[in-house]
Amino acid sequence: MGPNKMMLCLATVGLTGALAVGAVIWAYAGEDPVRAEPHGDLPMASVSLPEPSVEGKAEANLPVILQTSKPVKADNLEFQIVSSTIWPMPARIGKSPPEIPAGESPVQFQLRVTNHGNKEVRLLLIAGIPILQSTDGKELPVRMLGNNHICLPKLLSLDAGKTVTIKRCSQLSTYRTGSSLRLVWEDEFGTVSEIEGLKPGKYLLRLQYNTRRHADGWTWVKESGAWFGDVRPAEVPVEIVDLKASQPAVSNGVEAMSLADGTWQVKKAEELGWKDPVEVIALADSTWPVPAAGKQTQVCLGFRMTTVEKWCVRILPSTARVSIKSADGVELPARKTGATVSVDAPQLLALEPRFSQSVANPAILFRAGKTLALAWADGAGNVWHVDNLKPGRYSVRYVIRTEKGEPSRYISYWLGEIQTETVMVEIKE
Repeated sequence: MGPNKMMLCLATVGLTGALAVGAVIWAYAGEDPVRAEPHGDLPMASVSLPEPSVEGKAEANLPVILQTSKPVKADNLEFQIVSSTIWPMPARIGKSPPEIPAGESPVQFQLRVTNHGNKEVRLLLIAGIPILQSTDGKELPVRMLGNNHICLPKLLSLDAGKTVTIKRCSQLSTYRTGSSLRLVWEDEFGTVSEIEGLKPGKYLLRLQYNTRRHADGWTWVKESGAWFGDVRPAEVPVEIVDLKASQPAVSNGVEAMSLADGTWQVKKAEELGWKDPVEVIALADSTWPVPAAGKQTQVCLGFRMTTVEKWCVRILPSTARVSIKSADGVELPARKTGATVSVDAPQLLALEPRFSQSVANPAILFRAGKTLALAWADGAGNVWHVDNLKPGRYSVRYVIRTEKGEPSRYISYWLGEIQTETVMVEIKE
């Protein structure tokens, strides 16, 4: 039986000690996130979400930012994972072993459930337990760390033919001195868990959606009328990548704070009595192998951010522009193709002086006649090409653009554009 007195969690809760990790859990209903609510008064809703798609001009050479697993059915429900393909290594601590980071990398994955039956089904909105399998077929153990608060997931009535997507943000990080790289998350009940001992390389990701387990431990779940089952959707491949870093660039933006009347107050940080310079580092694969005829090479582009002063900053960044120069100083222009791909909305980063945050997405290198081209997607999913690339050394830099987040009184967001320093890469035969 669950506890009689519970503290409802409607947002990420900061944990301390061994629980010093945050997570964000959403269920998408069209454009509106469905937040957790107490089970005593559960509103019911029908939701639909379009499949990730490629829109606009049809092109074969498109970067895959989000991938979707093959569907797995249980009763009349279909389960799929939607996940980012690239998990960048966090920053490292001085001379520590290479698997010990000095920061975090946000990791996003989603569970999509579709009702193929002819009547509504009541669902417990949980993303499930991440399961990682290494290339040797070994399933890495999950370790529960506990919780210092309790959250309640929401129930939802899913109409026939409708889809709901439950999104969770986790972290690739370390939070104990000398600990190894690990994936850490907080589930919808407030329990923090981890998979430790991770290293750069390829893995297979699954999610275990097990509502029977929660029904055994929580009376309100057992009596909720929700669908009970234990499902493992098909896997998706993910890769932890170790990227080359540029020198840091420091920029001052402005702080945007939402007001009670729905307007935004935009001021410089010094006008508000604090400091908010942000340090940004460009990230990229150091070597870009030339693809074989008819093939593509995946390369990774990204950035790392932290604060310079002892102040915390809330920021929603994404890559707005990629600039590439050849070794002789010739800048190769980027052109917008008209194609779009599915991307996650820019993720809120809570920057602290202690930790940096690393973000990366895949791009592709492909043959275009007698030369090569790079295809990458900006934060809105628009696909851009940089043409006329050849084997050789290049300098790469980005413009990082930020945006306002969800309006909330007394919460401010860092706004501005930041041009990074260059990171050197080489295209090799």
